[in-house]
Amino acid sequence: NEALAAYLGAQDGGLDADVKLAILCVARIQRVAGAISGVLDRVAEGFGLYAGDVYTLYLLQRAPAHAARPGDLARSLSMTTGGMTKRLDRLEKAGLVARERDADDRRGVMIRLTQEGLGAARAARREHRRQQPHALFEGFAPDELAQLAAYLERAEALFAAPPSP
Repeated sequence: NEALAAYLGAQDGGLDADVKLAILCVARIQRVAGAISGVLDRVAEGFGLYAGDVYTLYLLQRAPAHAARPGDLARSLSMTTGGMTKRLDRLEKAGLVARERDADDRRGVMIRLTQEGLGAARAARREHRRQQPHALFEGFAPDELAQLAAYLERAEALFAAPPSP
């Protein structure tokens, strides 16, 4: 990112200072996100899964009775229901989840972790924690992390807002 900063600094007259700063912020966010995602990608690969599969197992692991509705899982992971259906098909074929009738709504389906799925979720979480660098947590005081989280939440909200006319 220092190379990008130097390059942007050399762009006299082409970019305003605030635009240069915004570009640097985005580049740094992407770099940190890439590092974090890379760890989960490696963990997932070790289990023959995709990173999104592991996130789905994590959600189910923490859900009451290790079960959730497919639509709720899709919303939690910002996915389409069609994309979630494909993911659940893959996880079901692997024996990690099972589809069951929803006891509260006979028309509905619940996705439940199987014993194998629960074991995979726990093992993946342990490996994820082992591999995940703690630099982010060790490099900031708790109040700084809270401030960072608040800034990122504001930035996320800007992208979620409908475009201005």
